[in-house]
Amino acid sequence: MPESDIQQKIQQAMAVQLQHWREELTCDNRRLGWKVGFNRQVDQAKFELPSAMIGYLTTGRQIPNGGICHTSPQTNLLAEPEIALRIGADITRDTTPKQAQAAVNAVAPAIEIVDTSRTDSKQISEILATNLYHHAVIIGEPLTLCSVPSAQDIRAALYIDDEQQRSLEPDRVPDEFGTLITTVAGILADQGECLRTGDWIITGAASTAVEIKAGNKILLQMRPFGKVNFSVK
Repeated sequence: MPESDIQQKIQQAMAVQLQHWREELTCDNRRLGWKVGFNRQVDQAKFELPSAMIGYLTTGRQIPNGGICHTSPQTNLLAEPEIALRIGADITRDTTPKQAQAAVNAVAPAIEIVDTSRTDSKQISEILATNLYHHAVIIGEPLTLCSVPSAQDIRAALYIDDEQQRSLEPDRVPDEFGTLITTVAGILADQGECLRTGDWIITGAASTAVEIKAGNKILLQMRPFGKVNFSVK
């Protein structure tokens, strides 16, 4: 497919996604931040994407650390361990990756819960428009650091019912996050939006997702950031 056609599909799908986001925002459902999807080049190539893509996070789909995720027979839930970054300054299209990396003022372990039943389509435009399968997010206690550790200094283990199911896969975590942050800012700028001070970014699955179901207890231990956990009912 010609690059111009792909870009047009992305722009149209993101316009739909962010319109849903604007409609969802209320005093009880506030802006939380953004999720990164298709963070590996192999996944981008599969859908002919020029970069990673994004979805939105709101407080209405935030589960407190140690909280409960409710499921139903209609959902198909998977858990993904993630590194969460809190942005300490507005980031624009003109911000350099070095400046973006320096703007991170806290890091936390996080788990995204995705629901693959949100769409049956394999078309990237539909996946983007329906917010990249997002179901919920759990973000751990923010840790303030002088600098964000590189991938080689991060360790992660995801447990389900006390059995380790996943560990960090190095090819899923960038050596530096500045480029990824500016990618998020650029996608938002294309839609007339901005990456704002206080926004969280969950930076993409740090391992292959694992299926979860009612009765499971999930724990993510991520060094040096801490841990996060929830249960499914």
